[in-house]
Amino acid sequence: MRHFKLSFGLYIAMLCSTALADHPNEGQIVITQLINEAEQKSLEIKQAEENLNTLKSKSNSQYGRYSPKLSIEGGPQTTNFDGEKQSDTSIYGKAEWNIYSGGSDKAAADQNKSEVEIEERRLQIIKNKVKNDVSKIYYEIQFLLESITLKKKALELNSQQIKIAKAKNNSGFTTNSDVLEFDLRDSTLQSDLILLNQQLEQKSRDLNIVLSKKNSQDVIQVKGHLERVSTDFNRNYLIQRIKTHNEQILLSNNDLKKIQAEKKIAESNYLPKLDLEAKYGKLANEEKVFNNKTNYAIALKVKIPLFSGFEDYNLNKSLNAKNQAIQHEINQKNISLDSEVDILLSEIKALNSRLDLEEKNIEKSEKYYKLTLDEYKRGVKNSPDMVGASERLLDARIRNLEYRRDLLLTKMKIQNLVGE
Repeated sequence: MRHFKLSFGLYIAMLCSTALADHPNEGQIVITQLINEAEQKSLEIKQAEENLNTLKSKSNSQYGRYSPKLSIEGGPQTTNFDGEKQSDTSIYGKAEWNIYSGGSDKAAADQNKSEVEIEERRLQIIKNKVKNDVSKIYYEIQFLLESITLKKKALELNSQQIKIAKAKNNSGFTTNSDVLEFDLRDSTLQSDLILLNQQLEQKSRDLNIVLSKKNSQDVIQVKGHLERVSTDFNRNYLIQRIKTHNEQILLSNNDLKKIQAEKKIAESNYLPKLDLEAKYGKLANEEKVFNNKTNYAIALKVKIPLFSGFEDYNLNKSLNAKNQAIQHEINQKNISLDSEVDILLSEIKALNSRLDLEEKNIEKSEKYYKLTLDEYKRGVKNSPDMVGASERLLDARIRNLEYRRDLLLTKMKIQNLVGE
């Protein structure tokens, strides 16, 4: 009996000191390390960079429209007019210069320049998205590691409780059901651990995908605790930033600028065209090849469009309608995104309120646990009371982790929304 009291006293001291056990911070991988790795290895970022290089090269090629075009033309020609046959080969140098195209060249160049600027912003958005994806998985892994630690500590304590329950049972203080209560809790905790470890493996695989790494069976051990972050957002700032940095709005604006460039190109069909053409060498026309090898021809060609069967008119009308449709699309997206911002801000407010309550609940659960433990020691409480108090404290601590994690993930959603 004396041995039981001594063991029970030591167990109580150990239980009080370890009831608040936290994630031991075993991992060495920090979030900045993973973000840097993602920026260097992400295939999504590399794809966006190549798309940007493609558009830059295309934009540079547009300047060629303003330069003269030089070529060598000619070839064998055979004619037969009124029985008179003639066969010869023409060869000459040709220079063509588009002096004025009604503004279509400038519109095309402006369009490509705009696409480059938008793609540069889109690249930054993708980099921010990858960074937020890494951060999201990092915090989810932190949550799982800390939850696993809490469950393992609960298992250790439950194991000690089983020993005490058996000792009390052998001494005639309790029945067999007292021991069974702790056995059932052991099975439940073991089952929870299996699920948490499976989720940890899955999150490690998800992180490898973001990092564009081949799949590995290794579970990633990250460093750090789930901290309660500051979430002081300015709504007006978020709404304003969405209009210039949100990916959905960015893509719609890109479509809008393309339509506006197409409109300028279509409007150029109403304007005159001015081209300079020069030839030098052994020239030919449809009837014959001229013998002299030093012929030349210079022509300034002016083209004034008069009537195109309403083709240009209907094309402009179509582009105007498409322009209006995209404007309506952008306005609708802004309304939807504004609402999404309000929903996320409301979610953050609720999570902060719940965290305030949950932190108080932890204190109350700890106090309830200690009181129950003391009463269990004196025989006032039985095993279901002890199990209930243990579960209440464990649930309160895990809920606290869940709300901290959800607060961080909601913050990531807002940053994704505004392109940060």
